[in-house]
Amino acid sequence: MNIILITACPSGMATTFLAAKRLEQAAQRQGWVAHVEMHGEVAPLQAATAEQIANADLIVVAADHVPAPERFEGKRLFQAPIASALPDPSDFLAQAKREAPIYSAPKPPVRQPPLARRTVKK
Repeated sequence: MNIILITACPSGMATTFLAAKRLEQAAQRQGWVAHVEMHGEVAPLQAATAEQIANADLIVVAADHVPAPERFEGKRLFQAPIASALPDPSDFLAQAKREAPIYSAPKPPVRQPPLARRTVKK
């Protein structure tokens, strides 16, 4: 299974690197091929390429939000806070594999034309 692991921590880089390492090791133990993308304060480190995303079976995001989610349209995507990945990375990945829905970007609301006013004849 090809997966992309994305980690980001709102309080700093240490947890981002720790979670990335632990998740990558857990993926390798399961025989999965993993690309790790870490997000810091400035820019992502080792951002996934369009080809890697196209070949991915699963996108796993250990962060409070999904960075640039439009990249993953039509892919199975699992997102949870980074703190939930740290205690048991193998269990976190198993949960991601079981529960990841196919991502579909939210559609903007359809604007309805205003209703025409009706005049009442007296």
